Amino acid sequence: MTRIFISYRRRDTAAVAIELEKELGRAFGRRKIYRDQVSLQPGQDWLRELVRAIASSDLLVALIGAQWVGETDLSGRTRIHDRRDVVRMEIATAYAERVPIMPVLVDRAAMPRPEDLPLSVARLTRINCVELSSDTLREDIARLVQDVRSLPRRVRSSKERSADDLVGMWASENPGNALLHFTFHADGTYEYAGILRQERPSGSMIFESYQAGEYFPGEGKVRLDAIHANSSRHDPDSPEENYVNRPERADESEYVYERSRGPADRLILVDRSGRRVPYRRVG
Repeated sequence: MTRIFISYRRRDTAAVAIELEKELGRAFGRRKIYRDQVSLQPGQDWLRELVRAIASSDLLVALIGAQWVGETDLSGRTRIHDRRDVVRMEIATAYAERVPIMPVLVDRAAMPRPEDLPLSVARLTRINCVELSSDTLREDIARLVQDVRSLPRRVRSSKERSADDLVGMWASENPGNALLHFTFHADGTYEYAGILRQERPSGSMIFESYQAGEYFPGEGKVRLDAIHANSSRHDPDSPEENYVNRPERADESEYVYERSRGPADRLILVDRSGRRVPYRRVG
């Protein structure tokens, strides 16, 4: 039985969310559709209930209108960058629970750029989306219902948590002039930071790189699919070539990994060229 969670902003797409709930309810059964304003009961812990509802869903439908990223606060940040933002928490929870997400653009809204969103939400921009228009709402929703029917059923298994081998913070051992640091999060995202330092008579040359994205583990291998990437360079011998947080091409990479547990919890990553880098757990 298909269970569907509708994620939306009340000031943005509430009217469409109501109509979508009605039509999905007719197609799959009213009790299988979750929309906060009618599904939450008085006295319930709303955050705990949202997490429970998303975790037990087969699909999260994310309605994205013109105001989806939210208002801008005094610091210039949009609402989606606030960790307490409910829509952000809903999307992040769906990823953490491995719940499929269907983005729906409403009334010709544009999909935000990944670089304008926090990592926990930016992955949403790479999913093929559906469009709804208020002018042809019934027809568009009817097509969306058929799209939902054609989706493969979500299969829950222990493999959804196979990333446990990697989750944590890892620092390279015996780094020499370079320090490499990986953080693998339980929601399937990762962050990488690398620092290369060379001491010279004129001072320290420092090169820093940062990358963040999704990781996909399986059978002793892990694929990294970067979403954000930048680098900084400080060279006292060539100050005119220095830069800070310059955007870099976000590429895909793959490693073979080995784990050794015990007093010294270690992770070894082997890249496609065969280079082996050992890491120790630091968090």
